[in-house]
Amino acid sequence: MSEKVKCSRCKHRLPRMICGCPESEYYKQKIEHTTSCEHFLHNPAQDLFTEAIVASAMLEESAQHEHDAKELIRKLEEALKLGLPQDDEVIARFMLGETYSVLLRHKPQEALPMTQELRRAVQEMETAVIIDSQEGYGKFLDRLNSARLQRLAGDYMIISQRTQQDQGTDYAIRYVKQKLELFDYLPNPPSLLLLNLGELYESKGETANARAIFMKVLESAKNPVDGFDSEVRRSIESRIQQTKSQEKKKSGCFIATAVYGNENAPEVEALRRLRDQLLIRSRMGRAFIIFYYLVSPSIAMVIKPSEHAKSFIRTILLRPAFWLIKETTRGKEKKCRPNNLEKLH
Repeated sequence: MSEKVKCSRCKHRLPRMICGCPESEYYKQKIEHTTSCEHFLHNPAQDLFTEAIVASAMLEESAQHEHDAKELIRKLEEALKLGLPQDDEVIARFMLGETYSVLLRHKPQEALPMTQELRRAVQEMETAVIIDSQEGYGKFLDRLNSARLQRLAGDYMIISQRTQQDQGTDYAIRYVKQKLELFDYLPNPPSLLLLNLGELYESKGETANARAIFMKVLESAKNPVDGFDSEVRRSIESRIQQTKSQEKKKSGCFIATAVYGNENAPEVEALRRLRDQLLIRSRMGRAFIIFYYLVSPSIAMVIKPSEHAKSFIRTILLRPAFWLIKETTRGKEKKCRPNNLEKLH
């Protein structure tokens, strides 16, 4: 094939496959890969870029392929130095960042961050996203390319974790929020970065904010080619289900919570154990639980502002309950205790 039919590799080509040669009959027009003219000027950067795309598809992340990753970096950096159309530069820079990120996998965890590889990985991938956003190329609107953003999100997560350790959770939250703004031009940011933000809120005890972030992930459109996204969704669904289960388990001790002023008070936890370990096992116990759930919210509202009412409830209801808990626990211990010294040997 003559070089004349390689307009896609011509130095005159502009972004979006537009001819930039004033002498050409196609000047300022969209060209095809097979278009040719007499003014073709070969761009060696395009050859390196094409070779890099092929090499990237074959690159494995195991230690023995570290040499291949470094060779791929060399080709991409040379292609960028020689000059690519800006829309190709977006992909070349993101690929370069991805490859630096591959090299991170060969670093000891305690060395992170900030290694040179992590800095370059984030810098190149971030630059690609910024160019794509500002120039409107829409490279990361493509499902395959949007899935690749999870790599950048993973590197952001490494930095946010270290930021949390060194400067505190508030600084880490601020960092992640700032990075999420880079993806405002896309329908959805990387779900891994949202998961990171939700976990940071959880670590502060801000469960409402965490759940809002998690729900945002679940309500966003699924990306069928994004394996990370599927794993993140499963993790969030499991986390929300576990939280609901814990909340359900903690619910119901209205009167005891009103008396002791805290649903996590040791006395309230003891009553929950009585419910879950003893009452729920018998028909009469389950009937009592149902009756209690029906009448206790209104009773709790009445006794909450009255110290005399709280004292009365402690005497006639809660002390007998604690006696029952004590006797039940003692019975279990006695049952488990060896009858004679021979059983200890």
